[in-house]
Amino acid sequence: MLILVIDDDEVSRELLTLLLEVEGFVVVSAASGDEGLSRLRDMNPQPEVVLTDLQMPGISGAELASALKGVLPTNVPVIAMSGSDSRPPGTPVVAPAGLDGFLLKPFSVSDLREVISSVGQERVQSVSSQSTQTAASGEQGIAAINEEIFGKLQELMPPSQLGQMYELCIADSRKRLDAMRELQAATDDEGYRREAHAIKGGAGMIGAAEIYDLSAAAERDGLGGSAGTSGVTTLLDQLSRATERLERILVERLRG
Repeated sequence: MLILVIDDDEVSRELLTLLLEVEGFVVVSAASGDEGLSRLRDMNPQPEVVLTDLQMPGISGAELASALKGVLPTNVPVIAMSGSDSRPPGTPVVAPAGLDGFLLKPFSVSDLREVISSVGQERVQSVSSQSTQTAASGEQGIAAINEEIFGKLQELMPPSQLGQMYELCIADSRKRLDAMRELQAATDDEGYRREAHAIKGGAGMIGAAEIYDLSAAAERDGLGGSAGTSGVTTLLDQLSRATERLERILVERLRG
């Protein structure tokens, strides 16, 4: 099956492409809605599924969904994905308007298959609810690694490839953490939340549970949280230590 993946975050895009290819999908990727539309016009054969992020610079959201539907065959589903869930508690689980399905990051390939199979029956959303089992817990009892996701990844790929995937996420987290500290100093709340959102997306895909939870808190609270400047600094320090902790655990687990 040929899938077009549209995501502006490079790490999330590469991780998702790798996971899909390991599962036997053929993947073409694009770094923006505009690039995705351009690729679609030149693709032959056309993709059987389009998987697109909802929060991107340029054309995105409902506008992108409408544009994609305008150039795709009618039987090709367009499935949205996002690292944020803005639904109020108790809200019915449905795909956004103009889309055929919705996946909340982190999600598994089996979640994607489930949404694809549901197209044509009802417009559904698949939300990953994989449990986080505590192993090598970090601060506040948050597990460094989601054992369920890690175990599935171990089954899919050799240790060297698995290590490279985690190294990509760790390097990206460190780079974005440096950016978040600069954005804190510049009081750029929007930029700060954007970097936190990107860290959360990559961490979620590989089951880096502690990093995921902390970056989700950073995105949610931004620079204006109740704890003030000291609270932001503390959270960034926790994220930095969580990244170091994840790296140590992986060195031990993937040794040899």
